Amino acid sequence: MVKVGKDKTPEGREVVVKTMSPGDVFADRLKQVRTRKGWTQERLSAELTKLGHPLHRVTLAKLEGGGTRSQNVSLRDVLAIAAALGVAPIHLFVPFSDRDYVAITPKLVRTGANVRAWVRGRGLLGDEDERFYFTELPPEEQRQAMAQIERVEADAALTAPAHFLREQNKEEES
Repeated sequence: MVKVGKDKTPEGREVVVKTMSPGDVFADRLKQVRTRKGWTQERLSAELTKLGHPLHRVTLAKLEGGGTRSQNVSLRDVLAIAAALGVAPIHLFVPFSDRDYVAITPKLVRTGANVRAWVRGRGLLGDEDERFYFTELPPEEQRQAMAQIERVEADAALTAPAHFLREQNKEEES
């Protein structure tokens, strides 16, 4: 079920936002991506069959139509459809707009941007144990994350004194 509401941008403008379940997002995004690619449901069905994962055109129509079939789509179907369409799976179940919301569960609703970062392993959803979350990264990704943190801290250390010096110079010129 899609809920439509309003939110405010950081600039204070009112915008329309949608809250959707992952299945609703999948139904919308599947149709958008398939259409953008210029494929019919029949063509996607044929491509899936070539990959060894046959899905009938009627099944694809039910997935795109939303409802029970898209709410209960299997992970195998999502991965096969993403492969056939040539897109990353994340782009089929996270809204295209960062301002739209995903109801991961009825009580866990987050922005598209937040969910996208979480699915990519680059951010928490909320109050999770940060240490545990990042211990589940593969070792190479842990090293990359640590290197990125060190770069950000080094940049902050360089930027802060430069900002301070600019402020000092302004005061001296006055």
